[in-house]
Amino acid sequence: MRKLHSWIAAAFLFVLAAIPGRSLAGELGFGIQVEATEDATPAQLAANRELWFAASPGETATRAIRIISTSPDPQLISIAIFPLVVVDGEDTLVSSEPSEIDAWASIEPNGFIVEPRAQQTVQIRITPPPGSEGSYTAYVVVSASGPNDGSTEEREGTYAIVPTALTFSKSLWLGVGDGQLPETDFELRGVAARRDGETKFLQVQIENTGGTPIRPKGEMEVVDPLFPDNRFGPLEFSFATILPGETRRTEIEAPAELEDGNWRVRVVARQGSIQKSEIYDVTLTFDDSTSEFGEGWRRLLRLPWLRFGLPLIALVGVVFGWRLMRGKRDHDPPAGDSSSGDTPLDGPPKDEPPTPTNGTATATAPRDSDAAALDDTFGRPVEQSDSTPSTRTGRIIVHVSGAVRNPGMFEVNDDARVGEVIERAGGTLIVAETEGINLARRVTDGEQIVVPKRVVAPRDSRPIAIPEILDLNLANAEQLAALPGIGHDIGVEIVAHRRRIGRFTAVDQLLEVKGIGPRKLAVVKRRLRV
Repeated sequence: MRKLHSWIAAAFLFVLAAIPGRSLAGELGFGIQVEATEDATPAQLAANRELWFAASPGETATRAIRIISTSPDPQLISIAIFPLVVVDGEDTLVSSEPSEIDAWASIEPNGFIVEPRAQQTVQIRITPPPGSEGSYTAYVVVSASGPNDGSTEEREGTYAIVPTALTFSKSLWLGVGDGQLPETDFELRGVAARRDGETKFLQVQIENTGGTPIRPKGEMEVVDPLFPDNRFGPLEFSFATILPGETRRTEIEAPAELEDGNWRVRVVARQGSIQKSEIYDVTLTFDDSTSEFGEGWRRLLRLPWLRFGLPLIALVGVVFGWRLMRGKRDHDPPAGDSSSGDTPLDGPPKDEPPTPTNGTATATAPRDSDAAALDDTFGRPVEQSDSTPSTRTGRIIVHVSGAVRNPGMFEVNDDARVGEVIERAGGTLIVAETEGINLARRVTDGEQIVVPKRVVAPRDSRPIAIPEILDLNLANAEQLAALPGIGHDIGVEIVAHRRRIGRFTAVDQLLEVKGIGPRKLAVVKRRLRV
């Protein structure tokens, strides 16, 4: 039966195709082009091809769009304006109700037939009413469908009805100013770097500080501040739409030769007739952990070791907290202490050993120094009741500098020791020399603790005779090692590589040697020849 139905349908199509007119196999297709405007306003809308409007209340702003048919069949075009809302950070079209802008807009023509392969210009006019100052966003939705029979003038033959519809949407922005149109402006907010797998990216961040949307474009150039000849760029970038008050960033794929380090980055961005430029001296680090521009935690949590390590850290914290609380309960006084009124006035509580009369504490009594150490560890004060005497006299400020992890000023107890303050500064670096520091000495207010670096004597202090220009094929490992940034290991590796290839034919062949990159080559290139 199914085969019979298929044969009948095929025969019907064959007969219909023999009738003059359009085939049933109609196709929908059209494009939208926003016409450039010559309206030179403070909103910088002149010549732009985005569907952006700027008007004062009671005045009319006009933009034109062109509908371009790519279909062999006529199409019925309908245009409507719907609200745009942001859901979970994404622009979303709401088709269940018209936009507020729809009541202020007129679209001419609308509900018209566009002939095959033809074009039609549509005028969109928006007149905001008084009291409507502000910024508005919406979607202009253009739909095409097959026209019904009789919807156009009388034609010979048969028109096919295309049973589907094709819809395009275009974002619309309207800025309404009371007597003064919104102005366009933006600021550069910095540069950063990141890595995604083996690909490196440079990032540019821009804040829209004006009252209109912007889509800035520009370029950046990365220069080694020590060796200006070592540079990359210009690298071009562009942004998607940035609405007023928004801050967004865009990415550019960085050259593979661009390495981590200190760089000078020059950025130039343009929006219409506005141009902004900045020079940043930054440390670029191409990693997949954190970013200067936010999303740092989300990128950090994508690291496998951290995803598995966080639960373990949380478990250790819970166990440590439980043990701390248990130890505190063990030192709590038993029921019937002085607060309950059961303590005799003429002696110590029952079942407790008397307090020694010589002024020394019992073995089980907590010491103030232990409490002070606990206070410094967690960075919070130890609570004491009014009836508990305190041996502390105040807090002081100490400055720690030198070979420590976190140099700076720290507020500590006035009975703190030098070693405790250094620990507050993150501890010493591996190159620190602590032999001459008395870690047990008490610190004083306003004191500076300087942790010096260890002085390492050179292995061989004999001077090395190095020609001003070295022949790369004749120099020995010792002469090469004395070049800036080369050292003993790379010098030996250069000689070994020369033996493997026979001889160097160009200085740039040093890039084949392990440990030499473009930056290091730029440093030593002018000291070598072949």
